[in-house]
Amino acid sequence: MLLRLVILVASLAAGSVRAEEERSFALFVTPEVIETGLIEYILPRFTLKTGRRAVIVNSDGDAEIRVAGPNEQPQLARGDTGYSLTLVTDNPAAALFAGWLSSAPGRAAITGFEPGEGPAFHVPERKEALAEAAFEGDAALGREIARRHCARCHRVEEGKAMGIGTTPSFAALRALPDWDERFQTFFVRRPHPTFVQIEDLSAPFDPASPPAIVPLKITLDEFEALLAYASDVKPADLGAQIQNR
Repeated sequence: MLLRLVILVASLAAGSVRAEEERSFALFVTPEVIETGLIEYILPRFTLKTGRRAVIVNSDGDAEIRVAGPNEQPQLARGDTGYSLTLVTDNPAAALFAGWLSSAPGRAAITGFEPGEGPAFHVPERKEALAEAAFEGDAALGREIARRHCARCHRVEEGKAMGIGTTPSFAALRALPDWDERFQTFFVRRPHPTFVQIEDLSAPFDPASPPAIVPLKITLDEFEALLAYASDVKPADLGAQIQNR
């Protein structure tokens, strides 16, 4: 919210011509990342979400994606190579892109991309003590989304329907060290791609393999709300003794 306010104030102060210019920014991306098709995949999703667009340049961008240095925190990685995003100028559209790339939809776009060959991209674990992840969104709405859709298979809340016995509950998932990544990328993890679609993120269903059950379709705002709710779920004690009830 603070970032959006700063961008708004800067835009108004600079005048209408400058404001129009700042709806786009120049982005340099190291060639090996360009060649995978990742940037072509994620930029339309950024534009749909924010109304801003990136113009790919060969040098001197407002923002640059390059191989991360030894003391840099990479925003994305492929295999053993990490890549960091650096803001070179004060262009607000570039700053907005940096924020989006680190957000749940941005991270999901990175991990949802499937290269034609070679390893997929992933979001590296942050070096700083992985403090409890927090997501912006309407947790109350996320609870209703989880009850309406996720409870088909998962137990969403204690004392509620059990779902399918072979699927982990939300509380069990929250107890895993990579719970935040699992929730952010659930829609590309089997079996979800066969019946789940998130607006502006998911690819269309394959006409040759239509969903075997009623499809689950949610918006980006509902996705962010679901993440906010998941972050509030109390983790299960996976080391506790089994209790018969």
